[in-house]
Amino acid sequence: MGEIFRAEDVYVKRGENLVLKGFNLAVGEGEKLLLLGPNGSGKTTFFEVVVGFVKPERGRLLFMGKPVEAESDFRLLRRKVGYVFQDPESQILMPTVEEEIAFGLLNLGMPRSKIREEVEMVLSAFGISHLKRKFTHELSWGEKRLLSIASIAVMKPELFLLDEPFAGLDERGVRIVASFLKEYDKAVILASHTELNFFEDWDKFYLRAD
Repeated sequence: MGEIFRAEDVYVKRGENLVLKGFNLAVGEGEKLLLLGPNGSGKTTFFEVVVGFVKPERGRLLFMGKPVEAESDFRLLRRKVGYVFQDPESQILMPTVEEEIAFGLLNLGMPRSKIREEVEMVLSAFGISHLKRKFTHELSWGEKRLLSIASIAVMKPELFLLDEPFAGLDERGVRIVASFLKEYDKAVILASHTELNFFEDWDKFYLRAD
């Protein structure tokens, strides 16, 4: 199994505070990892570093064995890394559910005939086929959460980052997302402030808030 991503000796400041101090983490192809820690421990900050939203004070990032430094490097990385925000309303851009799920595939240049097929499959996988033509602003919080995850999942990222993906989901939604992630055959890092019993066999990485 090859390595998909590595962070080496990463330091990140938020204001005057160091949130990540000498952070080191490596994830292999297809590996499943729980990133555990309380609020303020740096989970979201780490994800933002991975996708280039936050620049570290120092440290080194590698994706698929190559250093990630310039914005052009991050643009290439973001085509293969999917990031589900903690707040789904910050992620959803398109007016309807169908358009939101298709949006990323259009940006990747997939043919429209293939996009329709992929959209139908992910709608079914996440149990939201009945919402296909619904306006996104009319969705409940839980429906927006499922949509935000489905819209990234449809692109089949090589590394799937999920920030507190179960917040606001009912029991059915939790089962749907957990089942999908357990079957997903590419690398996943899931950030949570609590232990998750249905992922007991996943590797765990602990952060603490100072």
